[in-house]
Amino acid sequence: MWIGRILASLRHAGGNQGISASPAQPHVRQPGTPINAGLRLLTVDEILESNRELVGRIKLCYGCDAASFSADLLAPIRHYLAYVNQLPATMDSYFTADGGLARIGLETAFYALQATDSQIFAGRATISNRRVLEPRWRRATFIAGLCNELHRALSHVRVVDAKGSEWQPYLMPLSRWSKEKNLGRVHVRWQASQEARALGLFALPMIVPAETMCDLAQDNAIIVPHMLASIAGATMYHEHSVMYRLVRHAAALVIHRNLRSLNGGAPGRPAQHVARYLVEAMRELVLSHHGWQPNIGKSRLWYGQDGLFLVWPNGINDVVKLLEDERLPGIPDSATGVLDILESADLVRAQSAECRVWTIYPPGGTEPVEAIKLSSPSTILAVLTPRPSPLPLELSAEPAGQTPPDLPAAPSNDTAPVAQAMQADDSQRRGVAVPVEAPKHKRECMQLSLPEMGEMPPPTGEGPVEATDQGAAGTASTRTPREGSGKRHRAVLSAPMRLNPEVAVALTDIVGTLSGEPPSACLLDNGVLFVPLGELARRGIDARRAQRALADAGMLAAQPDGERIHTQEMHGAKVPGLLINAGCVSGLQLEKTSEKAHGGGHDAASSI
Repeated sequence: MWIGRILASLRHAGGNQGISASPAQPHVRQPGTPINAGLRLLTVDEILESNRELVGRIKLCYGCDAASFSADLLAPIRHYLAYVNQLPATMDSYFTADGGLARIGLETAFYALQATDSQIFAGRATISNRRVLEPRWRRATFIAGLCNELHRALSHVRVVDAKGSEWQPYLMPLSRWSKEKNLGRVHVRWQASQEARALGLFALPMIVPAETMCDLAQDNAIIVPHMLASIAGATMYHEHSVMYRLVRHAAALVIHRNLRSLNGGAPGRPAQHVARYLVEAMRELVLSHHGWQPNIGKSRLWYGQDGLFLVWPNGINDVVKLLEDERLPGIPDSATGVLDILESADLVRAQSAECRVWTIYPPGGTEPVEAIKLSSPSTILAVLTPRPSPLPLELSAEPAGQTPPDLPAAPSNDTAPVAQAMQADDSQRRGVAVPVEAPKHKRECMQLSLPEMGEMPPPTGEGPVEATDQGAAGTASTRTPREGSGKRHRAVLSAPMRLNPEVAVALTDIVGTLSGEPPSACLLDNGVLFVPLGELARRGIDARRAQRALADAGMLAAQPDGERIHTQEMHGAKVPGLLINAGCVSGLQLEKTSEKAHGGGHDAASSI
């Protein structure tokens, strides 16, 4: 018995050793779970002291005295730090440490401010006006970079105290709430939420006071809208937003550097923040590129009952090519890298665990096409109005083999001679000779003669032209006289075939008003056609889509300042519009030439 107890104890000890030797699994925080240790909150002065070097670089880059820096930039910095305090930016991606949200805001604002030194924000304004507005543009760009990730405090995190009381980010900053509750530590709960950058606008009044907004809006009406659009992640379609481009590039640079530092200098897992830039590029292609119109011949997009598919890899290559000019850090240079990012952001659906690429069968195609399937068609097609309708078929289902329709049966040999005889007899009664069909065995070596054409009498001036027929002599047919030189030629658009068809239809309608009743919808002056943006919008074409389509077609008129949108006075008001090469309009020159010749004829007649 005692031997059995010894053996049992040995087996029990061996089992415990085996359990303790297994490696411990790392603890991964999941959305909805609090941080056990809690988040230690600091005062604004303590946070500023921990970022003293970066704040000093911001002051040096701004290039002003201490009083101006304190009023212009330090005040919004202090308000921003009071709002976010020590919150991390993300749970497990970038800037995950305590104070990460404050750090990413300061770094993005610094690099955006630094990039303003070589930029011209209002290219169409006068030099004196630009000199007055330049400091406001720089300050607004800094604020837009500072609040670029502000939306995360309102959508991705929930802050609670030990008693379960929750911070309301729409009511007050986090520092004020913790001071009222007399809290030194709080718990952060992560919640899965879709990115909604526009939420940052609700907290903006707690960071930028009304006096600052009034100063930014003084003597202009564009700085504040551009700043709000940049914070909300929106695109200014009527004008090219330099501020949005600078802030986006600065944010991509800061996040890319932080991810590389966390991974020891080597690229880690796909960065999900890049998916935003990829979606924006695909939406721009849908609006401006003819090859991205869904369900047309050789299209990059196919929309069926089973979802929206993007042709692989040519569709992804178009996106990479579009983003090459911006040189955003972290953008992969291969289609496979882009697919990895889209898959990590849950924007695409794989066909199976082993294969991410689908095989689809577009209608009218001779061969199957490889494509990737998007999780939601509205991710890209939401920018189109009206939204395209899916095809009444499943693109991923292989079509069943179809037999070609039966051709009409040829007449039998016994009925063919009878039909030929009846046709010949009828032709003889009408006086028309019809050649008799040769036998089948001689058809290949027989050469038929061309039918003889009767001579047509030449036209005589403007009178009727008589023609005789062999079967009915004396029957006269009249011809309408040619129109004289006084006919007005309608102005038409002579656009290249590669122009977006919807943009071409809208431009054709606008150009046609030049030869109609005044007022016309466009203006032709000095070899340049001015098309107002309002006329394009009235026909369902937004400014950005028109710019992209006309630039790809090479129809935009080159300007010294490089700007594509210009303002001209038309019908007593200044309106923005696009400048198009007048060589793309035909008919006006013919009309002027015709009128000139007609006028010359009158002069000659009067002189005689």
